Amino acid sequence: MLRQDWNSKDSSGRFTRETKLHCGNNASVNGVEDRFVEISSMLLPENKQSEQVENIAMCESICYNNYSCTAYAYDNNQCSIWSGNLLNLQQVGIGDERGRSLYIRLAASEVRSSKN
Repeated sequence: MLRQDWNSKDSSGRFTRETKLHCGNNASVNGVEDRFVEISSMLLPENKQSEQVENIAMCESICYNNYSCTAYAYDNNQCSIWSGNLLNLQQVGIGDERGRSLYIRLAASEVRSSKN
């Protein structure tokens, strides 16, 4: 996406997932499963579903077991999950109290093995 598109909030050139997620019997590629990558200091998108959970592991499990879940965030026993495209993501400066960690799902084929 070009900076001028970002600044004008034109999402027509937004990034889209090029690699499909794996689920069901195709949950892994060469023994590697879908994983999540942490992006810190993010302002979280509004279009989320939330529920109370005991810990971050439960939150990740909820997202992982929901094929349509593309990202999750955990804060104070609150699990937020997102489905579909993530729009208008913004990263704030380190130390900005508004920033939270967002965990974005990567397809198994996008995950590098420890051998590589």
